[in-house]
Amino acid sequence: MIVNDRDSSESYFGYSYQAHYILNYLDTIGAKTFLVEENYIDKDYLIDYSKFYARSFKPYERFTRRMHFFSSEFDANEFLHILNDKQSEIDALIHSYLGFVVIKPILNAADNPLIGRTALKPYPPEVDGDSRVFLTCSNSVSLYGIDLCVDSLRFQSQDIAVGACATTALWVTLQPLKDLFGTNLHSLAEITERSILFPSEFRNFPSVGLNLNQIITYIKSNGLDTECINLESGNDSEIRKDLVSDVVKAFMKSGYPLIATLRIERDDEPPDYHAIVISGYRCNQKGIVNELYIHDDQIGPYSRVTSNDGFLQWNNEWIQKFGYDKISIHKLLIPLYPKIRLSFFKMYAIFSQAREQNLSNGFLIDLFISQLNNYKKFLLGQDIKNKDKILITPLPKFLWIIRYSFNECFIKDIVYDGTSVFPTKLLEVNYNLHF
Repeated sequence: MIVNDRDSSESYFGYSYQAHYILNYLDTIGAKTFLVEENYIDKDYLIDYSKFYARSFKPYERFTRRMHFFSSEFDANEFLHILNDKQSEIDALIHSYLGFVVIKPILNAADNPLIGRTALKPYPPEVDGDSRVFLTCSNSVSLYGIDLCVDSLRFQSQDIAVGACATTALWVTLQPLKDLFGTNLHSLAEITERSILFPSEFRNFPSVGLNLNQIITYIKSNGLDTECINLESGNDSEIRKDLVSDVVKAFMKSGYPLIATLRIERDDEPPDYHAIVISGYRCNQKGIVNELYIHDDQIGPYSRVTSNDGFLQWNNEWIQKFGYDKISIHKLLIPLYPKIRLSFFKMYAIFSQAREQNLSNGFLIDLFISQLNNYKKFLLGQDIKNKDKILITPLPKFLWIIRYSFNECFIKDIVYDGTSVFPTKLLEVNYNLHF
């Protein structure tokens, strides 16, 4: 066990861009102290080790290091003192927990260690009057008997031996999909093995990346289906400038992960394609999204993205640090339960019409998908008309909802059957207004 101040953690991370990003991110969220678990057994890495590295001529290590970060300051002696039944100090330690980073005993091409399974606290939910929404899951940790937890979306950098960017993006989506639909968790190597059931012209291992059909093959192998939003057009004017943010809000509000495929270009060079996971967004009081957050295996967790055209083209590290000239979003893939039969675009047509009709009224109108149990649990805590009648009304498991609000007060919900082929209005929920 090693305990030290945050500034001393750089020697463990190496000098990859992901390491540089994560260290800066830790400073942003207020990390003061880290604790290192040596010889940590990480399940994801151990599976990849058994499938690939254990059969290599070079002797690779089976164990990793797990680094825990805290906003409080303490040293090794103080931590040992805390372990001696100092419950109040244990509670303070739990409160200051910011998450963990696993360092693999594998080096990349530049001899820097790969960043393994990582879960770090997101940015604060409010900033400068704007609100932030993040895709998070509960990550429980036992540290020498102390139960710690951080709400975060897992991240790791790509390991080209067992899985490139698309494989890593799929891995990132698995934890929220497990919470939503009970999907099994897999390591990078296992994801690649399932994905290559759809053949390609390239080697399986080492991985050179997955194509779109292989990404979809993996998702469907888990008993799910996909909603594919095509955002590439010969003329950007053919695509609504608010479409990307509307899709993100529609699914992320209820915890659905979104995989984005990007077209990244340098002048006079053929374009490259890259896959990431959209992990959050920032919006102002008018509901306008002004920033996206992404998990990018080449950058880090909760990386900021800005745009001047509704996020059809992006500005982030790929332009600022990596020297690319243009990043455009190609497609959005949303893994869904097959029983969600009503597509986004069928609901989007109704939603867009409602929004246009109410522009002059100053209403904020949102479209989102929800599961029945979560929606009724939400309504139980709201002041709505005919609450008892609405709560006992039989409804399908999945719902599309168009919500009207004004000055942060809910006005009404129009509820549609998410399991229907065509839009079917089920009921209208009216909130008692308290302006």
